[in-house]
Amino acid sequence: MGFVRVPQLSLEGKTALITGAGGGLGLAVSQLFGRAGAGLFLSARSEEQLRINVQEFARWGVQASCLGLDLAAPNAGQELVEYAQQSMDGVDILVHCLESGQPRPAAEASPEEWEAVLEANLRAARQLSQALGRHLAERGWGRIIHVSWHDGLMALLQRTQSCPSQGGLRQLTRELALEWAPHNVTVNAVAPVLVETPLLDESLADPAFEPYVRDSVPLGGLASAAEVAWAALYLASEEADMITGQVLRLDGGWAMKQPAPGSP
Repeated sequence: MGFVRVPQLSLEGKTALITGAGGGLGLAVSQLFGRAGAGLFLSARSEEQLRINVQEFARWGVQASCLGLDLAAPNAGQELVEYAQQSMDGVDILVHCLESGQPRPAAEASPEEWEAVLEANLRAARQLSQALGRHLAERGWGRIIHVSWHDGLMALLQRTQSCPSQGGLRQLTRELALEWAPHNVTVNAVAPVLVETPLLDESLADPAFEPYVRDSVPLGGLASAAEVAWAALYLASEEADMITGQVLRLDGGWAMKQPAPGSP
């Protein structure tokens, strides 16, 4: 058998719609996908930051466009998909990076907070996936990737809003994967636990946080945004043709171990 060169993960000729792309994890996904050859359509609440990112991608020679909007608003997901389709002459891949929900005791959570978290974490994902999935099914190829986070995996203290919504997102992923498999559209989720992004800055400033990570995560560290982006890139690539309905955990073994007594 002769030497066979290992293929590089490539998204040449594909266009990706990425939410939460103003910074943090969504921006890391955008940067890696752009390096892999994808055209990019970026979405986040702040259009000002998105335009800065688009200008930077243009300097890299990456085709990119953007739209700032709040995906918790009614019909925002449908609007975003339609706008992206028109701007980029079609979209092949969705990576939904949005997350909402601060820790809150169950007795203190208001109905308005509950609805807001459901809108951001679950309903926006459903609406985006449904709107784009129709186009992908017609074209006979597509990738949908949800960032589902660790709190959809098991019960956690003061997560009575985010845990149910993230758990629902995982089940939505499986249902859509089953329904769209005949159309060659895969639907998967990436589930990080603790990622080094600006959202974690407050926790990183707490001296008790490092021992908590060491006690809770068998590998003893945080994931980088780049590591999560690489997982999403693999699932978006043609090398992942036979993977659908899966939740890829990037948790350093966290789910295998019960939290230490007294952990926050």
